[in-house]
Amino acid sequence: MIVNAIGGPTLVTKGNYIHQMYAAGYLGTIELVKRKQKTVTWSELDFFEDLKVVFIYLFDFFIMVCSQVAQAIFVTLTYYI
Repeated sequence: MIVNAIGGPTLVTKGNYIHQMYAAGYLGTIELVKRKQKTVTWSELDFFEDLKVVFIYLFDFFIMVCSQVAQAIFVTLTYYI
């Protein structure tokens, strides 16, 4: 897969994103990944639950934006009427 062939090396190659994102740096981050890899289970990687959570956040965000737009339209209309 493209993710494994390009994404992984791009993230974990020394000097790339992992080295820049975490205070532990390259070696510390690799050590953290090695330790966690030994204990991770499939139940922790519940893809559909993650999708559900993302959907809920996106829905809440959409409702908030719509209410702000509706409020702005209402204020504008009441100003001109």
